[in-house]
This record gives sequence, structure tokens and C-alpha cells, in this order.
Amino acid sequence: TTWHGQDALLHKDGHFCDVAYAASPLVAAGIALGAVIEVRDVTIEKSLEAARRALLENEQRARSEAEASNRAKDEFLAMLGHELRNPLAAITNASHLLGHRRGDQLAEARAVIQRQSAHLARLVDDLLDAARVASGKIVLAQGPLDLAEVVSRTLATLNASGRSQRHRISVNLEPTWVLGDETRLEQIVTNLATNALRYTPAGGHIEFGVTSEDNDAVLTVTDSGIGIPTEILPHVFDLFVQGDRGLERAHGGLGIGLTLVKRLTELHGGTAHASSEGTDRGSTFTIRLPRISVPGGHRQPMLPLNNAFEKRRVLLIEDNGDARAMLRTILELAGHVVTERPDGPSGLTAALDVRPDVALIDLGLPGLNGYDVARGIRDSMPDYPIKLIAITGYEQPQDRLQALQAGFDAHLVKPVEPDSVLREVADTSHVSQHAG
Repeated sequence: TTWHGQDALLHKDGHFCDVAYAASPLVAAGIALGAVIEVRDVTIEKSLEAARRALLENEQRARSEAEASNRAKDEFLAMLGHELRNPLAAITNASHLLGHRRGDQLAEARAVIQRQSAHLARLVDDLLDAARVASGKIVLAQGPLDLAEVVSRTLATLNASGRSQRHRISVNLEPTWVLGDETRLEQIVTNLATNALRYTPAGGHIEFGVTSEDNDAVLTVTDSGIGIPTEILPHVFDLFVQGDRGLERAHGGLGIGLTLVKRLTELHGGTAHASSEGTDRGSTFTIRLPRISVPGGHRQPMLPLNNAFEKRRVLLIEDNGDARAMLRTILELAGHVVTERPDGPSGLTAALDVRPDVALIDLGLPGLNGYDVARGIRDSMPDYPIKLIAITGYEQPQDRLQALQAGFDAHLVKPVEPDSVLREVADTSHVSQHAG
């Protein structure tokens, strides 16, 4: 009988080597005289075998990743077809309605085409940006920016579009400066907000925060939505990854928004992180960017852009619908209660009925100009401490003097900055000079 085996032996130079051995008995006339033992160094063979196994494992892993990537691309293309067909179907039907001559149908068709065309434009923009980021073709136009102002403006635009009306939105924005590309930072905020809105049921709560921590500017978006499954969480920023793959496609989207968030953040030298306690437990997305000091010559806002100060009842009188919507959104995001009117006569009536704390009044109003509205308010409510703020495109000293003579307390020049509006609305300490 021959014995075979393998072992590791200590070489005389002090290192271990792998060996294979075979031992055969040496027998003569039925008497065991000894044994013949063969020992062979198999270190190289074992190394080659280990390398072959590693190569095979790598090949299998690469094949598995390639198959997963192909599946993701196939799912993405199918999803893209679905997402494009929805607005195209709406546009097709709306175009058909344009052949009818009823005014209400024409207006509805035009509105549908506008909304769905904007949706298609956003899809195409995301696709192009994903390609640009992947190929390194995005170049940032960086400058000093207050991240809180970027978030405030972006949310005002979303709210004015009606995309956030079904949710409870709260903000806590501390002025925090970064070196960034304004367009790309707005894109980051928009994609995070859109993601939160998409995956948070109507009536749910979404909170936006900007603060500074050590050398970082920190943006957080926290929602009370459907959460992120544990198996998806590590891949939530990967291209084409979505938690919802069902036929009903309840939440829509292409699955590239968060990828853009991460890569645009990294281009700014920052990091993106997602956390969730699981399904139906909500989620939080945290963006960290390098913080810079307040640029020289820039006056730090007297009040933070948040909703911590006293809530005011504000009357907004502005005939331009878009401008009115933007101002209303800025004020409501800060926690104020807003009544709006589109012309002078209805604005004066609302002031007498609502008796607000503050009135923002455009001077070029139809029916009754802003100066006359201010005089009417002062004459009708001589003892009521309402603050009147003029909004105008004229900024000469005589324009400010004329506004003060008409009874205004403050004079803001278009385009008004959000923090200027919020400061003036919050500060009612000097209004009593017009009372009595």
C-alpha cells in the first residue's frame, strides 16, 4: 500500500514550502526492510492553482456584474419608454382637442401641453446631464453662494409650479456660504426635493435644512415617506437604481436623479449620504459641501432664513401673477400667512377686511396705484400699526421719498431678494410712527 498526502514543511532556510509526498513499503521475502518516500515541492503548483481559482472567481463576478448591468439597462430602457409615452400620450390627446373650438377645451389642452412638454424637457435634461457627468464634460462656473438662499429660491419655484402643494413643507435655513455653481446647486436641491415629493404620500411632511458643521455646509432633506429598503440603501445613488420596479410604476422617474445629486456634489468637493430606518420609515439625504467664510463686503442677513421668528399676517398686492406667486411662496415657506390681491381696489378692501400685520404693495397697480392704496390704508386705519412695504422698479432718492410721503415704511426695488423681504416682514418695530 502506498500512502499519499500533502503538508507544509519548514525549509532549512527558514521558510515554509508546500510539499506532496508518497510513501511505499520496501519488502523482500515478505519482510519489510524499509520504505521509499518521495517528497516533491508543489509551492509553485499551488500558487498557480490559487491564481486560477481567483481568476475564475473574478470572471464569474465580472459576468454576474455585467448581467446585472445589462438587466439594469434593459429595465431602464423599458422604463424610459414608459415615462416618455405618458407625456407624449397626453400631448397627442391635447393636440387633438385643439381641433375643437370650445374655449375651455382649448385652454385645458394648452395647459396639458405646457405641463407635459416641461416634463419631457426635464427627462431629456436629466439624460443629457447623466451622460455629461459620466464623460467628465460638466464644467462648474463657481462663485461664492449662500446655500440657504439657493434652497429658498428653488423651493419657491417648486411651490409656484404646484408640485409641492399636496405636502407639508418646513424649512430651517441658516445662512451658510459655499463656493459653487448656482445652476448645479439648484439642480441638486431640485432633484432631492423631487425625490422626496415622489416618494412621500400626499399630506406627508418634508423638511429642508441648511446649517454649518465645522468646515462643512450641510444640506438635509428629510421626509416621512415610504423609506428605503435595506437592500436598496447601499445602491440608492447608483445609475438606474429604483426601489419601485412594479408594473404600476406608481412613483415614476428615470432613476438617475440621485446619481446626478451624488456626482454633482462630488464635483463640488462634497459628499452625499442617504439614510433610512426601512420601509415606511421615511428617509434623510445629507449633502456636505466645503464651507467658506462670508465674502468680504457682503452683509450677513439680520435674520436667518427659517421659520423660527414670529408668524405675520401678510397682505400681498401685486398684479403680475408670476411675481405674486414667487413672493407668496417665499413668505409661506417662512411660516407667514398670506392674503393676495391682483389690483389696487381689491387690495385696499382686503387690507380693511383682513387687517394684516404687513402689506407688500406694488406701486404700478391697475385700478388704484400703490401710493393711493397706502394713503387709503393710512386714512382708513389711522390707529392700526400695519407696516407698509413698497415694491417698485424705481430706486432714485425721490422715488423713496415719494413712497415715505404716501405712508410706506420701507421701499424694496425689484427684483426683490428673498432675505430682504423676510427681514422687512419680520421687523415691525418702527411701524408705530404711523399709528395715531
